[in-house]
Amino acid sequence: MRRAGRLEEGLADAKRLDRAATELGADLAPHPVHGRIQQWTLTPRGATLLKACRDRVIALEKRIARNLDSKAETTVRRWLAGIAADLQDD
Repeated sequence: MRRAGRLEEGLADAKRLDRAATELGADLAPHPVHGRIQQWTLTPRGATLLKACRDRVIALEKRIARNLDSKAETTVRRWLAGIAADLQDD
């Protein structure tokens, strides 16, 4: 069985990304000035979903931090930010 080339893999990834983004509420369209540049914009559904996610995160952060003093909260936030930064490399 032939392994797909880089271009074919890239196209397949782009199709999966486009399908997932559409399901989550985003549209891909050419930039209005620079036509070769593709830009993502949120649909109304995507904006609603993003707001719901942000609201949920804020509620969870408050719940997690309610029993922490400010020093402990700062420590936890730095620790989590470090983990998130490390995961960006994956």
